[in-house]
Amino acid sequence: MTLRRPAVLLGGAVLLVLAGWLAYTTVHTLDGPWGRPGSPGTLTLTRCRTYKGGGGDPPTMSCTGTFTPDHGGSPVPGVRLNLDRVGPWAPGGIRRVWLPSASHTAYRPGGNDWLIRLGFFLFLLGCSIALIGTADGSRWARRVQVTGAVVAMSAFPVPLLVWLISLLG
Repeated sequence: MTLRRPAVLLGGAVLLVLAGWLAYTTVHTLDGPWGRPGSPGTLTLTRCRTYKGGGGDPPTMSCTGTFTPDHGGSPVPGVRLNLDRVGPWAPGGIRRVWLPSASHTAYRPGGNDWLIRLGFFLFLLGCSIALIGTADGSRWARRVQVTGAVVAMSAFPVPLLVWLISLLG
């Protein structure tokens, strides 16, 4: 047994763990078809800053304020909300948001950020399968390697398409 096989298996396992971590954090921090993490409420704005876009990207805005949950509970000061578009705001203005537990970054429901992470998850998963398939020279292992490569390469357009669609809207 050479050192190559354990190294390849370890690399595949590391990529598989990274894919699992990405899936876990996505489900627990982003709005998606599985539901919305966190508590609904209102964010009372205290300050907003505009950031210039670079490389053809539009400007963005980041606001901070105090989050008040809908179903009671104490207000949470210093909560941040990142917005893709610059819009009007005034101190004391209110935005409907969701705040994940143990977080100080709120989000507005209905985003498709999870699609970008899905693409990266599938890419990592495919690369790990392809890498594990190279550890053995059997016919089955070659099929696994090809399957992993197909998953990885087909996942690559997902983040690209989401980004292109976001430019249109």
